[in-house]
Amino acid sequence: MKNKELQRKIEEYLKKPYRIEIEPDPDGGYVAWIKELPGCITYGETLEETLELLEEAKRLYIETALEDGRELPAPLSERKYSGRFLLRIPPSLHERLVEMAEDEGISLNALVNNLISSALSEKRIVNLLIQKIQELDEKLDALTGNPSGHGKRSGNSLPSFPPYTRER
Repeated sequence: MKNKELQRKIEEYLKKPYRIEIEPDPDGGYVAWIKELPGCITYGETLEETLELLEEAKRLYIETALEDGRELPAPLSERKYSGRFLLRIPPSLHERLVEMAEDEGISLNALVNNLISSALSEKRIVNLLIQKIQELDEKLDALTGNPSGHGKRSGNSLPSFPPYTRER
């Protein structure tokens, strides 16, 4: 690939809206990565430094991939989805879902859609709450001058739900 053509393609990919994810590191600083580019990850002491380093890592990742002739994935926001997928589940779970849908007076498709939407919403809310708690812990530590480490929580798993049981 010609140098000018390579540079044009690199710049084109750099403008794409790839999804950036950032998490505080338990030992301080931040870890950031680009979801669609496996291995494109970096660490920085501050958010600003982390984002600058991530841009540099992204440029190097894209440049190396294009030089090697590898295909780069499209950003998640640019992908087209049909809204359909096939899911195989155990017959006993299928039966429970059908019973639940009947109890709710909705189709199985609507029930599963509602359950997935609810689970994703709950996960988003839990993650936001964890983030706010970490921020408050860090502010408390700064105010008291006592770095207790409260802001370094790692337990961000979702609660488990009891199985659905149908009243008979």
